[in-house]
Amino acid sequence: MRNLLFIGLLGISTIFFSCGKTSEKGRGSGKSHKFVIQGKLENGTGRMLTLQKIGTENLISLDTATIDENGEFSFRESTAVPEFFVVRTEEGSYINLLLNGREKVNITADYNNLGDYSVSGSEESEKIRLLSIETNKVIARMDQFNLMARDSANSPNYAALRIQSNEEFISLMEGLKGYSQNFIDENSGSLISLMALYGQVGAQMMVFHPVNDLAVYEKVDSILFAKYPDLPLAQNLHEYVSAIKAQLAAQQQPAPNTFAPGEEVPDISLPSPDGKIIKLSSLRGKIVLLDFWAAWCQPCRHENPTLVENYAKFHSKGFEIYQVSLDRTREDWLNGIKQDKLNWTQVSDLKYWESSVVSQFNIKGIPMNYLLDKDGKVIASNLRGPALGEKLQEILK
Repeated sequence: MRNLLFIGLLGISTIFFSCGKTSEKGRGSGKSHKFVIQGKLENGTGRMLTLQKIGTENLISLDTATIDENGEFSFRESTAVPEFFVVRTEEGSYINLLLNGREKVNITADYNNLGDYSVSGSEESEKIRLLSIETNKVIARMDQFNLMARDSANSPNYAALRIQSNEEFISLMEGLKGYSQNFIDENSGSLISLMALYGQVGAQMMVFHPVNDLAVYEKVDSILFAKYPDLPLAQNLHEYVSAIKAQLAAQQQPAPNTFAPGEEVPDISLPSPDGKIIKLSSLRGKIVLLDFWAAWCQPCRHENPTLVENYAKFHSKGFEIYQVSLDRTREDWLNGIKQDKLNWTQVSDLKYWESSVVSQFNIKGIPMNYLLDKDGKVIASNLRGPALGEKLQEILK
């Protein structure tokens, strides 16, 4: 079961921008109320289940239970505030729950297919199940797209098939976004709205983009932070939205000592992964994105799929990328390149924040980029998300 609904609830402060961490201390200090989770899982006799709580940065294991010969199991825990919980199998499949205390939840499913489960005794957990069904439909279709691409790679109709599958994917995503928007509207006062807000259909493929759909984030934040000001998940969202708005405002003004449009940037001369020294100036005559990143930087990794997409679209029209890493180790650097499929010029001196480019370009944070014209002069800076594609489309029509 590849349900990605709860992923966004973990480490939300590093999905797009590097925000400060919120501790777990802000939890309500009211009286805890006990709840029971019980159920029956066919084909699970003798297997172990784990009950976990979703924190702001990780999953917190609370208890384990072994499924008996009748397929039955039970957990007894307590909470003083609404919290997300996960019932997880040994293989990693899981069921999401939102509990307030005092519930007696009953779950039934096949141990080998938790994607098709039923839940009673918790109305909000049942709503999560319905959201999960819609999300998994899109994930299943995406898997079909990937299989089709693999099987038809050598077909003469490959290009047409890719266009068709991309159009269908866009349609599916628009449908899921519409469903998720309605889900948020109908449950705006509940923490389950976070499940829809942070929903994903794949690694770094969020239903709602933090910048493009900022209004949705702001709406959820305004309601939940007013209702749960001491709850860490609400605090994290509030800090997250504030950081996005602050950084977007900062991007409207050029930072001191950065290079303005029309200025020529200094040349860079650093080694590639194979040890060859490659100069930025060697790409003169091309439209070049000078991008500063690192494999350890999650906001950078979040932007890499956008770079891959634009490189595939505009490379044949004269677009190049010169990506400078601030990594500390060669292993991390190469793994990041491989995992994100970064098939363009890569350089690094592997000196982290002591890299020569940090002072040369007054780098205060990454990701950071400059779009350069054929003479190495700045066209624009810090083009993130769809802004890069729009600018390239304008330049390389």
